[in-house]
Amino acid sequence: MYDLARWEQIQAALASLREQTCPPAKVVVVVDGCPPLAQALRTAIVEEELVELPRNRGLSIARNAGIERVRTPWVAFLDDDAVAEPTWLERLDEARRATGAVGVGGWVEPMYDGPPPTWFPPHLLWTVGCSHEGLPTSRSVVRNVFGGCALMSTSALRQLGGYDPALGRRGDSAEGGEEADLCIRISRLDPTATFLLEPSARIHHHVPRTRARVGYVLRRCYAEGGSKRTLSSRLGAGSLSSETTFVKSVGPDVARLIAAGKIAQAIVLLAGVIAAGLGYLTTRPAPVRASARPASN
Repeated sequence: MYDLARWEQIQAALASLREQTCPPAKVVVVVDGCPPLAQALRTAIVEEELVELPRNRGLSIARNAGIERVRTPWVAFLDDDAVAEPTWLERLDEARRATGAVGVGGWVEPMYDGPPPTWFPPHLLWTVGCSHEGLPTSRSVVRNVFGGCALMSTSALRQLGGYDPALGRRGDSAEGGEEADLCIRISRLDPTATFLLEPSARIHHHVPRTRARVGYVLRRCYAEGGSKRTLSSRLGAGSLSSETTFVKSVGPDVARLIAAGKIAQAIVLLAGVIAAGLGYLTTRPAPVRASARPASN
């Protein structure tokens, strides 16, 4: 959390956690460098634990600060502008227990301020933090989970030092890649570790008008291309298997959109892939931080 302007969304997110059919043992609220928001939360929350970072240091460091406060073997993550359905935690935990997965992600539905944009191809919903077309629609093994809607093994996170602070958003920046980096490193440290997508564990993610715009979507695609350049330079080209599959499907997807008369969606999808490619080609990879390296035994 880093913006007092999200106050209504934050209150809705906290309320949704209080209404879970599988109540969390504790809720940790991390404020990333916003004293007015921290002050407002001090008077508004009772059961939750508040963690205040003195300055905005980014999504990865904020998540790591929350992980440090956890005393349970499993930790769930929910973005401050999302609302979890009542069975969200229950469904994540059921999937974890049934499969032994080290991490389970849920399904993220967009929640717009107005009508859904007709130009927005569902293949690019990941640009606004939502589940996109092409993802499995039933419980499946995946390379990585979406960090804002996931249940993770606390010990696995701590063994690697948590999220890499060099990756992920800072304020209104559009960078990403922190979830893929983390999950791939966990899998390489423990080849038996698996991550699941459990579509029945659902949340609804607020998409403001400022992000439901072509310009934002293309900026996000460009930034993601840069993030994937960093991922590839650190972990090898094989780390981009999901992205390779996505790119291979773009041609047929564009053709289907055109055949269905959804010309604007086809154009935006193609432009988004081009923007991501430019980001990949022109971005200098971020350095590896010490905190992102595996902890020594």
